[in-house]
Amino acid sequence: GKGIVVSTDGGRQWKKSTLQKNNITKVGKTRNGIFALVSIQIRTNVFDTQMYQSTDNGDNWIPIGKDLLPFENVSDFVQTGNNLVCSHKGGVSVSGDQGKNWELTYKMNDENQRIVFILAENSIYAIVGFSC
Repeated sequence: GKGIVVSTDGGRQWKKSTLQKNNITKVGKTRNGIFALVSIQIRTNVFDTQMYQSTDNGDNWIPIGKDLLPFENVSDFVQTGNNLVCSHKGGVSVSGDQGKNWELTYKMNDENQRIVFILAENSIYAIVGFSC
């Protein structure tokens, strides 16, 4: 199947979430709920990213538009403290105001690379590589 499944008991039982879409590329948690990124190809090697939010553990999802992540080819996002950190076609951008304003903090020279984040304590590790 496609979409998101949710376990609320440590992985013993799973249920389908109401977000059943192809091309879900990321599920993550921030202070404002659970978010899912859905990638939609708009032309060769260019993807639009639609973000969905759930505030009830995945029972219901609402699209929140491109306002939060106004970038092409979004790969990943995490929240650390008050900052949202987003990897995208141009590199890594950080927002300290929940996505209203963004600052490019790491520029990539190769648009075919993608960055995936791992949070560990007070550090963010970024895996930089090429997409398949």
